[in-house]
Amino acid sequence: LTPLLPTVTETVAGPGPTAVTRPFWSTVAAASLEEVQVSTLLLASAGVMVAVMIVGLLTALAVTNVGRYMRRANVTATQQQIVTISQAITQYQFEHNSKLPETLDALTEGDDPLIESGNLKDAWGNDFQYEKLGKKRFKLTSSGPDEEFGTDDDLANIDTNKKN
Repeated sequence: LTPLLPTVTETVAGPGPTAVTRPFWSTVAAASLEEVQVSTLLLASAGVMVAVMIVGLLTALAVTNVGRYMRRANVTATQQQIVTISQAITQYQFEHNSKLPETLDALTEGDDPLIESGNLKDAWGNDFQYEKLGKKRFKLTSSGPDEEFGTDDDLANIDTNKKN
């Protein structure tokens, strides 16, 4: 009988040369199975790489947003701290015949301090800059997010309600 499909004849090594004839499609199927396995492995690897890239992008976005929110939170906390210290300075003036303290440390002294010494730092851990602008006015400044005085992001409260 003549096979309807083409055949492949291979010589198989053994104790003596042996010829094996098998249908052509069995060779193609074997090669295709290996190719399918390799293709599946490549697709799986590509899928993992895409997933890692997506997770990386999401992480970068999250870090960026967290940084922005942390900056905003630190600015707000520092602005509130400026208000708190300004109120302590006003209380000091009330208790000392309208005299401004020489330094912010004066607010932390005595049996009943007006403010705790640890509260004299901004949200970035830096000291506030205190400057008397006359007998009754003062300026309280934080170096802000860049932690350098004299830049655009400095935070300050100038007590403008009082005159010299």
